[in-house]
Amino acid sequence: MAEQRDYPLQGWTLERVTFDFETALLFLPVSGSTPSCVVTLMGTFSVEQPGSPPLALAAGPPFAHADALLALHREPLAQFSASSDGMLLLRFEDDRTIQAGKDSQYESWSVDGPVKLLCSPHDGPPWGLSDPNPPSIGH
Repeated sequence: MAEQRDYPLQGWTLERVTFDFETALLFLPVSGSTPSCVVTLMGTFSVEQPGSPPLALAAGPPFAHADALLALHREPLAQFSASSDGMLLLRFEDDRTIQAGKDSQYESWSVDGPVKLLCSPHDGPPWGLSDPNPPSIGH
């Protein structure tokens, strides 16, 4: 069974969504200042609303996912977790979620900020083998 790590980013809000060949999500802490946290989606991912089936999406043009992601602007996070099998889960306080998984050939997602993660096609967890414990994050 995959190990899941929950990172203490509850309350951080989605402040910017950037659409390019990758989709970048910028989160800021409750204080609204630095440090920021950027989640980059490079492959397929899903957005789900309670009571609706998941919307399967892909980063990059033609940006079919723009409305679903822009609807999350300024929404606070309730859960930010990653698992050893490469799953990323961003759950917002209204129970909408963004999920991304591992790709067999390419890097599929990354996180840069107080949390540093990279989901690559290689064996091993996204936090790397040299990080035995999840970090604590100061606000």
